[in-house]
Amino acid sequence: MNIFKILTCLFIACLTSCVSVNKHNPKTKNIEGAWFSSNPNNTKNFSNGYYKVICQGQHRVLSINKGILQSVHGGFVSFDGQVMIEKPSFQKEGHNFVGKTFKFNVTPDNSSFLQTGIKGSGSFENLRQNWIKTGNSTHDIEGVWMRKLNNGRIMIKMIVDNFWNWIVVDPKTRNVTASLGGSYVYDGGKYEETSHFKFGDASEWELGRKWTVTAELQNENLLFIGKNDAGNSFTESWIKYDAASINSASR
Repeated sequence: MNIFKILTCLFIACLTSCVSVNKHNPKTKNIEGAWFSSNPNNTKNFSNGYYKVICQGQHRVLSINKGILQSVHGGFVSFDGQVMIEKPSFQKEGHNFVGKTFKFNVTPDNSSFLQTGIKGSGSFENLRQNWIKTGNSTHDIEGVWMRKLNNGRIMIKMIVDNFWNWIVVDPKTRNVTASLGGSYVYDGGKYEETSHFKFGDASEWELGRKWTVTAELQNENLLFIGKNDAGNSFTESWIKYDAASINSASR
């Protein structure tokens, strides 16, 4: 096995472990959703602002300015009703979050939660941040999904609370190499994404562009079925993000 395959396996093993641990923390569901920081300069169209997205035991923290993703990190998250634990497994290059564990006191209600640092928890000890829910939806396609690309990189997509975002992670460095995200509408068949922010290898994508497909769930996979700009039909398949799907994707 070459070094690339070894690094890929280690990366996937880390993600698998995180998902397995989260099954023992059912209260994590109480803080699921897409949240924005209650900064008065923040807007809720996903083009500007500071966001935290939590879904199915994974979290993602994004800083966006004028449609450009400035920073992102994320990975495992759990919540026991009082303390939230974050263990980032990916980040934008130049950050220093991967491999660390962050603990916060969290006080949630139906539409917001207060996140505060815990004494002795390092650089975030004095953190006091209020997060407000961007929306509330219960679509059956919500979740965390993944694909393994031909170049060995891993594409991870979150869909929750009318927010969507995918990132591409290089397993050798744990760095995010591309990202695209924004809002979506879904009527149970037709699925339409609008792009509000981008980064890296996706920088040429036109913001405000709509991507319209049919979304279907088949055998626990999420399929997007549509036609490309040339009029050719395609099917984009995503695997549910859990231990079993991660293992199958690594083969």
